[in-house]
Amino acid sequence: MQSPSRLYTVGRLVALLLLFSALPLQAEVNIWMTTEEFLESAFVDATYEPQVLWITPDLRNELETALDRSYSGIRIRYWGNGVRSAWILEQIGKERLITAGFVTEGQQMVFAKVLEYRESRGGEVRYDSFLNQFLGIQLNHKQELDSHIDGITGATLSVWSMQEMATAALLLEKYASQRSLAQL
Repeated sequence: MQSPSRLYTVGRLVALLLLFSALPLQAEVNIWMTTEEFLESAFVDATYEPQVLWITPDLRNELETALDRSYSGIRIRYWGNGVRSAWILEQIGKERLITAGFVTEGQQMVFAKVLEYRESRGGEVRYDSFLNQFLGIQLNHKQELDSHIDGITGATLSVWSMQEMATAALLLEKYASQRSLAQL
């Protein structure tokens, strides 16, 4: 027969194993592109400047609708050259942030890349076969994407997050363009 202290120790060990096995696995951060690499590919052989767009109450309301969450920022940094704008945004997929870059020109999406992916599933959103669906997309009169984006089995929440960020990037471009026109 085993001693009570040995049973107690074994019981504690089993309890700890059960506790740790119930915790979600920590997803590793997959960095597929740095900010610098993204900007170089967004502005090939062109100069660009860092810019700041202040978040007005109207823009905040539209961003919150697009992102389906509250937005607490007071400004957002982006990069532009008067024709093209690059936006780096973050959105929760299922449990962790997805960092993506979007390039807009003339209120239309011309480039999209996933920069960092932290989820354990759904990383297929980084592939060009998915991202190419965003090319040429614009906002319709309801401030929604004007084209359907096909989903990826097992990556539904990541796909939705990418759609939300693309919508936000186009909204931000719209407000940045209006601000530029008002300054002329």
